[in-house]
Amino acid sequence: MPILSSRGCPFRCTFCTSPNMWGTEFYQRSNSDLLAEISYYREKYNIDNVDFVDLVGILNKNKILTFAQSLIEHHPDISWNLAPGTRIESLSTETLAIMKKSNILKMQFAPETGSKK
Repeated sequence: MPILSSRGCPFRCTFCTSPNMWGTEFYQRSNSDLLAEISYYREKYNIDNVDFVDLVGILNKNKILTFAQSLIEHHPDISWNLAPGTRIESLSTETLAIMKKSNILKMQFAPETGSKK
């Protein structure tokens, strides 16, 4: 089931048309709102996977940690995927471990630079 957890993107990547087309306003839905939507789809359609289709997959480490922990508690049988746009600087060993435990199947990263550093 596709789910949109945010709208827009606050960045101005030189390769992206989003800032020129839509601006850089960024709005995120609350984790409780996302969990309510997942619960609704689980009950109505018996889903077992959600695909986040946001422009930016992860911006806030604490938000993704609490979301993943909530999935573990409330929906341990639901798997999930993150769309392209996941920003690497928001991830850590701790974040990735919790995400794995919460049944993430796929995550696509946004290459921000060609620098080896």
